[in-house]
Amino acid sequence: EHQAKQKLETIMKGYTRLSHNRKAEAMAPETYHPVHYCEAERMLKQVKELERCLAALEVQIPNELFPAFFELVYYPAKGSLNVQKLNLLAGMNHYYAKQGAVIANDYANELKKCIEADNRLTKQLNALLGGKWNGMGASEHIGFRNWNEEECQYPVRMYVEPANKARILSYVKGDGEVVTAGGDWTGKKLVLKQFLRPDTDNGTVVILNGGREPVEYEIQCDNPGIFFDKKSGRLETRDEITVSIDKNSMGENKTFVIHYRGGNIHCEIPVRQQLPEKLKEMTFVETDGIIAIEAEHYAEAESGDGGKFEKIPEYGKTLSGMKAYPCDRTFAENEGPKLIYRIYVEEEGNYRILLYTAPANPLNQWDRVEFGLSVNGRETRQIPLIPEHYISGEPSCQEWCEMVLNQIRIVECKDYLRQGENEIQIQAVKPGFLLEKLVIVKAEKKLPESYLGPEESYYIY
Repeated sequence: EHQAKQKLETIMKGYTRLSHNRKAEAMAPETYHPVHYCEAERMLKQVKELERCLAALEVQIPNELFPAFFELVYYPAKGSLNVQKLNLLAGMNHYYAKQGAVIANDYANELKKCIEADNRLTKQLNALLGGKWNGMGASEHIGFRNWNEEECQYPVRMYVEPANKARILSYVKGDGEVVTAGGDWTGKKLVLKQFLRPDTDNGTVVILNGGREPVEYEIQCDNPGIFFDKKSGRLETRDEITVSIDKNSMGENKTFVIHYRGGNIHCEIPVRQQLPEKLKEMTFVETDGIIAIEAEHYAEAESGDGGKFEKIPEYGKTLSGMKAYPCDRTFAENEGPKLIYRIYVEEEGNYRILLYTAPANPLNQWDRVEFGLSVNGRETRQIPLIPEHYISGEPSCQEWCEMVLNQIRIVECKDYLRQGENEIQIQAVKPGFLLEKLVIVKAEKKLPESYLGPEESYYIY
């Protein structure tokens, strides 16, 4: 009984958290990125773990309780998870199809199975207790394009006709900025930027078959400090090559080649310079022009004017939220509670500071939600979260529509950072401000497309 309760808690918290991030009917193949930060892969793993937990719980339910279990737990959880999975698979199908990888066909077939599973689940509900709920699941619930089911549609399934010659497509896992078959004319190269992160000694190259037949490949590398979980193989559809390094024994040539009869995939391992020895605790370190910080990982928190920031565990789309209390208080400039974040950047210059905040509305239609921002002790700026012409609850207000769908509001500020250590201070001003994540990006750097934002950066602890 105790194990059943634990499974039930896991399922209810898990699927509702996923639904918070994006409602099932509003999910689309492009919601989570299929490659960047392994976003779709991570979400798909969560969905499958919850489905296994649900299946294990189902067999523990006594017959006399099964109708109530099916109605209150199984149907909403299984249905929601299946629609999430359906769209995640569709996104991966579309991505791989556009690259010409034959594994796209496998994802298309799995997508078809999800559609069939959705139909079976609806029929099961209709037949429960002699048809007590017959018709209650008849409304469309997949692929909404509007606020209701009008013009909704199932995701398109894409199929790939394989190349006649041997072809291996490759990209760096979690990156996807470059996809290459190793051709001489295009001359593309893979750069494993994972190694720029101070706490990382391994990275992964994904290889995909784009041809009709399996392909033999081998890895060529003469650097004694670079290691591989496999040096050769026979690629059927998709495989991963894990690369690890020993920085103390690496030679000058930090490259390797994945060779096959159709091309040579050139790969490079960048290694960053040593960090200064005496960085303060909770200092986040830039990697490739980006720093991402979960809100609860501040360096210091200061109370002010009878208020303070408190953590709300498991709130929001990633880890948690930091909210200012009392929640109805307006704080005077420089007198409210503060959160201080420490960061380290390689170069001085202009940076974009992105605050991922809860999608709050003002207490009244004519008010604003604001916070204070100060960098390196400079004058505090009051930043509005809501545009001037924002109208809550109005379908013609694009900002409100996106906020409801995405369950986040991202506010961008710009500031100048010096080379080395910097401090960013966030101050509560108006009610409704809740911080989930902080992202700092070089002004000229394009932030990779994603739904959840970058994964948290390395920090000193």
